[in-house]
Amino acid sequence: MILSHKEICMLKICLLGLKDNKVLFTVPKYSVTIEQFRILNQNLRGQMSNLSILKNTLRVFGVAFVLIIPMMKLDPLGGWAWTPGQWEYEMMIQGVYMTLGVMMIIASKDPVKHSMFVWFVVWSSIVHGGIMAYQAIIDVHEIGHFLGDIPALFILSILAGYTLRKELASQ
Repeated sequence: MILSHKEICMLKICLLGLKDNKVLFTVPKYSVTIEQFRILNQNLRGQMSNLSILKNTLRVFGVAFVLIIPMMKLDPLGGWAWTPGQWEYEMMIQGVYMTLGVMMIIASKDPVKHSMFVWFVVWSSIVHGGIMAYQAIIDVHEIGHFLGDIPALFILSILAGYTLRKELASQ
């Protein structure tokens, strides 16, 4: 159950009218006991946590995707670029991921409204990470990807998918 700001304020006013878990006065439509209010309050905190985690996940990974050019050039731990370097491939991947990053930052403002896009991010990251993991397994020179982009893509998918699912279920 999602409550509006006005409804939360009305519940807090109702709480002022409660003593010893008994209703002292009621506001029409908003008569609750202290225990009911505590449960509602805990649910609201959980919803805010899921939503804030989702928003921050999209922002952090969105910025990382926008900064893919320096990450591929610096290649920390050997896990962000394929060897030997292929500038055509790198330019294509950089363009796609920079665009995806910008869109993730935009979607982070209201991820529930943009849930279809967030699901695209989740599933495309799982597919991309899975293909990269397979390639790193069969080519021993690419094993460093298990310390770089492969876990990053799976972490993104897990965080965004789990928190979006929880947020959608709570509505």
